[in-house]
Amino acid sequence: MSRQYYQSSGDLPVFRTVAAVLGSLLTGILLGAGYGWVILYAPYAGRIAVFFVIAFGGLLGVLTGRWLRWALLHNRMLVVTAGVVVTAVAWYTEWTVWAWALIRQSDSSVKLWEVFFQPRAVWGVIRAISQNGLWTIDNYTPTGVVLWGIWLSEAVVIVGFALYIIVSMATDDPCCERCRCWCERSGSLKVALTDTAEFKRRLEAHDLGYISQFRPSPAGAKEWLRLQLHGCPKCHDLHTLTARVATDNSGATKAGAVQMEIFMNRLLVSSPVAKALRDLEVKWDAAESQAG
Repeated sequence: MSRQYYQSSGDLPVFRTVAAVLGSLLTGILLGAGYGWVILYAPYAGRIAVFFVIAFGGLLGVLTGRWLRWALLHNRMLVVTAGVVVTAVAWYTEWTVWAWALIRQSDSSVKLWEVFFQPRAVWGVIRAISQNGLWTIDNYTPTGVVLWGIWLSEAVVIVGFALYIIVSMATDDPCCERCRCWCERSGSLKVALTDTAEFKRRLEAHDLGYISQFRPSPAGAKEWLRLQLHGCPKCHDLHTLTARVATDNSGATKAGAVQMEIFMNRLLVSSPVAKALRDLEVKWDAAESQAG
C-alpha cells in the first residue's frame, strides 16, 4: 500500500488460488457442457437463443468471480488471466459437447472425452456445419460468412460479459491483507458539488474541519459528489474513500442515466475521518426522514 492510496501488494495466496482456479475450471466445463447441449436444440431464431447466450456468460462470470473472491485473488492481471483461461475452456467445452452430440447422430459409440481431446475433430464439425448450415430460419439456412458472424457475435457476448463480471467482482473492492478478507461498504454520502481539486487536497490531508463543512446535495441538483467508504469488517483499521462527480443527464437523454466520473480512487483515510463521514451520513439520513 502506498502512503495515500490503496494498492494491492500483489501477494498470491497459493493454495486458495490453485483451488479457486481448479474450481472455476470445473464450473466452466459443467456450464459449457450444459450450454452446448441446450443450444443444439434452440435455433438462433427468436429471443430465447439470445437469452441462453446472456445467461451462460452471466452465470459463468458470477460463479468464476465468486471463486476468485474466495481466493482473495486481488491482483488484477492474475484475475484477468484466470478469467480468460476459464472462459476459453468453457467456450471450448460448449463446442466439444455440441460437436459430440452431432457426431453421435451417425456414430453412437463415440465418447465425449474422446472428442474433447481431439480439437481437430471439433474443428472439422464446425467447418462442415459452416458450409452446410444446421438451422433454417424463415426458409433461410445461415451458412458461410453469415453463420461465422453469428458465432463470432455469440463468442464476443459470452466472453466479454463473463470477463466484465469476473474482473468487477474480484477487483472492485479493497482487500485487507492483514485480516485476509475483503473490505465492505461502510458508508455512502451524496454531497453538494464543490471544487474537486480542493476536496482532494483537503481529504488527502485528513482535514476533519473540512469534512464538517460538507452539505447534502439539494433536491433537484444536476451535479453532486458521491462518496463511497469501504472498511475492513474485522480489524476496522483499513478504510478507503472513493469520490465521484455525479451528473444527472435525464434532460439530455431518454435513458436518464446518472454518469459517474471518479476523481479520487481508494484514498486511505484514518478511522476518525471514516467515522466523521459515517456520522454525517447518519445525521443527513435522520434529517431527511424527519423532513419526509
